[in-house]
Amino acid sequence: MAYGRSSGLRALGVPPTSSLKPPAVSPTELQAFRRDGFVVIPDLLDDEELCRFGSAVDAAVTARRVRNARALERSNRCDRTSVGCQNLWEDCEEVRPLTFHLRIGEAASTLLGVDALRIWQDKAVYKRAGAHGTGPHADHTRWPIEEMRTITAWIPFDGSNFENGAMGYQPGSHHFEQLSFASTLNETGFESHPNKISRDIDPVFVEVPRGGVAFYHGRTIHAARPNTTCETSRVHSMTYFAYGSHRSQTQQPHPSVDRPGIPPGALIESDLTPIAWPRIPGKLPHPPRLSGEARR
Repeated sequence: MAYGRSSGLRALGVPPTSSLKPPAVSPTELQAFRRDGFVVIPDLLDDEELCRFGSAVDAAVTARRVRNARALERSNRCDRTSVGCQNLWEDCEEVRPLTFHLRIGEAASTLLGVDALRIWQDKAVYKRAGAHGTGPHADHTRWPIEEMRTITAWIPFDGSNFENGAMGYQPGSHHFEQLSFASTLNETGFESHPNKISRDIDPVFVEVPRGGVAFYHGRTIHAARPNTTCETSRVHSMTYFAYGSHRSQTQQPHPSVDRPGIPPGALIESDLTPIAWPRIPGKLPHPPRLSGEARR
């Protein structure tokens, strides 16, 4: 897989390199990500940030669920044990600094090998005690993004372990030439994934220490263990894509391109997908002016 550098940075009005020291990603971590398609970077968030952002996402998830009565009425297995809320940065001012966290954005940009990133979505997933696991899948199969340069930062506020829903990844699966869509409700295991080549690769389940962030490529096949503890597993994630990417020619729907009316083949840029990295410190994007069903 090629790791090119994106262009057009002059139009961003911000410096293309980070002034943060030391670098957010070590050479060893970068090598591991490019080889395996995932890596855990410790200590990207300190205790104060974890408490502040964790409380902000808690409140935002509660408020979103109250407003979205339809979500409360769903009766499928996943919704009975998990709560997922997308694009909290739009309507929660306190969550915005986390979604556009400079240190995390810098790390994602370095790992993906691009100079600039846009946000595709943020998403909070809260898995209650007893929540089922998530079946193996690759996220990019669901997204109408032509270029394959996407990455997700996965932040468990209390850390993740094998009991509360640790994520597992198939090393090197982001290098597969083709990927098939697979339902996240399929818990039969990696060996049944539609990509036959993936069945011969043992998954690696990884614990994330509190304050650490797991990064994985959009094409990396991954899954999550069930939450067998007595506590809710609280996770917030941000997915980024390379600046200069286009909407694919497929007819896959997604609010990040449907709400602003971006047609197939067009450049993905709108106030729903603002620049996530680089940014001027302390200057956060304004919420989008568009309305629609992205806030769920």
